[in-house]
Amino acid sequence: MNTIGVTEHTRVRPHRAFVVICAIIIGTVVGCTGTAQSPRATEQYVLEYAEPEVGRNAPADATITINRFSIAKEYATTDMVYRTAPFSRTAYYYHRWRVTPADMVTDLLLRDIQRSGMFKASFPDRHAEKTSYSLGGHVGEFLKIDEGEPARAVLGLSAVLIDASEKDALQRIIFQSSYRAEVPLADRTPAGYARGLSKAMEAISRSLLNDIHKKLETLTD
Repeated sequence: MNTIGVTEHTRVRPHRAFVVICAIIIGTVVGCTGTAQSPRATEQYVLEYAEPEVGRNAPADATITINRFSIAKEYATTDMVYRTAPFSRTAYYYHRWRVTPADMVTDLLLRDIQRSGMFKASFPDRHAEKTSYSLGGHVGEFLKIDEGEPARAVLGLSAVLIDASEKDALQRIIFQSSYRAEVPLADRTPAGYARGLSKAMEAISRSLLNDIHKKLETLTD
C-alpha cells in the first residue's frame, strides 16, 4: 500500500481551510456586485376602507359578540395567495399580509358593527361578557385570480347571526347568508391586490350589516 506523505509546510489546518473558503466566497460576491447586498425587506399589507353607512336608527337594546371567523386552510396564512391557472396556487415571496385574513375579516366586521350604532355594545370573542347575539362565519375565498383579463380580487364568506338567549338550537339561528365579491384589478401588483380585496371587503361588510339591520327591525316590530 502506497502512503502519500504530507510535509509540514503544505498542510493547512481544518479551521484555517474554512476561513480561506469563506473569504473566497465573500470576495466573489463582493467582487461581482461591487458591494455586499443587504437582504430585501418584506412588504406587509392590510385591508383598508371607510366603514360603510347603514341605517342610523336608535341602537337596538341588545349587545353582540363577533366571533373569530374560520377560514379555508389554503388561506390560513399571511401569504398573499393568487391563482394563475386552474388547480394552481402561488404566493408572493417579498409581499405578505401583516395578519392572517381570518383576523382581518373579523376585526373589520367588529369595527364596522361598533361604528354602525346598531347595538348598545359590540365585543370581540375574547371578551367574557354575555351578549344578546353573536355573529360568526367562515371565509371560503381570499385571493387574486391572475388569469385572463382582467385580474380580479375575490373574497367570499358566509355569516351566521345567533340569538344567544334562545335555548332551542334551531331557533337560535336568526339568519345565515353567503356573500361573494369580485373586484376587477387595473393594477396587478400586490398593492393593487390589497386595494381590490379592500373594496371587496367593504362591499360584503355593507351587505351583511344591512341584512343585520333589517333583521333587527323585524325582531323589534
